[in-house]
Amino acid sequence: MNTGNWLDDWPSFMNTADLTAFHQTSSALLEQLAADRTLLARLVDEIEHDPDRQAGCRITLLLNRLCLYRAPECGFEIRVNMNPRRANQVVPHDHSYYLASRVLRGGYLHAVRRRTDGWEGDFISADLLPAVVSIESPGSTYALGHAMVHQAVMLPGTIALFVRSPRWKPASHAAADLMPAASSWHEYRAMRRELRARGVIRVMPGWPAGVRDTVTARLLTRHHGRTIRTTGEEHTVSTILTLDHPAWQYSDTNVPVRAVRSGSGLWALAWTADGLDARCVEGGEDAKPRVLATDAHDLPDRVPDAVAGELRRLGQTYRLANPCLWDAVTTAILRQVVRADQARKVYRRWCSTHGTPVAAPQGSLLSVAPAPGQVLDLSDTAFEMVGAKFHRPKLRAAAAAYLEHYQSWTSMSPADLVAALIAVPGIGPWTAAAAAADFTGDFSVYPHNDLAVRTWAARIAPDHPWPGGDEEFGRHWLELAGPTPHHLHTLTLTTLTWGAHARVTEHTEHGVAAN
Repeated sequence: MNTGNWLDDWPSFMNTADLTAFHQTSSALLEQLAADRTLLARLVDEIEHDPDRQAGCRITLLLNRLCLYRAPECGFEIRVNMNPRRANQVVPHDHSYYLASRVLRGGYLHAVRRRTDGWEGDFISADLLPAVVSIESPGSTYALGHAMVHQAVMLPGTIALFVRSPRWKPASHAAADLMPAASSWHEYRAMRRELRARGVIRVMPGWPAGVRDTVTARLLTRHHGRTIRTTGEEHTVSTILTLDHPAWQYSDTNVPVRAVRSGSGLWALAWTADGLDARCVEGGEDAKPRVLATDAHDLPDRVPDAVAGELRRLGQTYRLANPCLWDAVTTAILRQVVRADQARKVYRRWCSTHGTPVAAPQGSLLSVAPAPGQVLDLSDTAFEMVGAKFHRPKLRAAAAAYLEHYQSWTSMSPADLVAALIAVPGIGPWTAAAAAADFTGDFSVYPHNDLAVRTWAARIAPDHPWPGGDEEFGRHWLELAGPTPHHLHTLTLTTLTWGAHARVTEHTEHGVAAN
């Protein structure tokens, strides 16, 4: 792989059996790469478009890795190692090649073990004795030969550069009696977001604005119903969570977290490999938040094959039904007129400045939106300081109406709720439909001629004759869905969900139409 950069000159220097020479050469290489943040950012961004480097990205039992550079003809490779799984790092292991690693963030306890049964073949923990223990911190580099057994117990959030030589033996080995089962992998984009957020790489000049916001990183996380490569196996993970609501954020451990009001309680939520982790941190547990499943295989037969085939690849997806109608109304109002990325920022400032803080289980400090009574007590300046001057009269009118009608609103059907919300000054059909869909989880009432739906539909099936106007598109969408609300819900929500899989470097995030 020729990338046209100074790395192309290094592979020939790495094929040596002299560990001291390998250490010196690799230390110089990794030090230069760590300092060249422009090249480092470019290498990470290019992975998404390079099948060769994608094939080198892996889940292992110890951590995740991104393949930055490969020279397959000589077995040379540079990686980023991150997302350590501390529970699995008790496993001593060797490698089939020489390696060197430089810590960029975090650190770890590094232990090199001495084998008592020779230097080749399989082994168990009883075959090992302690030898050398060191503390690796940011800026330090170590090197290992292929016969050396080691453990690297990494701190949470540790990120390291890694370079390997050609193979010196057919396979690596690990203490067989300590080996755990394989676990799931965070997707590439989530790993890239973390590298940006931690300051390891910068956003390349010229990327669309939607790529620059490393915290607002769109709708999905975990791995999403596709076959992914792991060490020694392939498997499919179907834990797609739609993160369209701006309250969802990523924790320091790259887990989606959110705070919500539900019933009489404040809840901290996290989406883990086991599903929704919901913890009540204040108040009563009378109304536990819930996620609703949508199966893309339920799409009606009249949906064009080009659309249905792509959406059905998602399989079953999940979305949190917003347990707080007031938050759903607030969110929809703040999305009026402005672009979605700006609306997300305003919503978060609104919550963090005037709302109630909530400690999340993954270590993040989150906030919920201010209650309607609090909103009515805010001064004009309080709205302006968070960028909500335009929304001020609408939020006040909505707060007053909510306090008067919330008991009846929360028991209405989705369609009736839309009609009731439209009666509030400042809430039009788009805002009412978006709020009702968020609260009830029923996307058959979502404004299906929304720009987001039209954008993703055209991206999914560019050759389909999609109507150009809003009203014409809406009628066509209803024809595709048919008369069953369930089919309309499935078609609309899975299309919005699919949008998170579109290449973020190909577009800016969609704007939102006003009422």
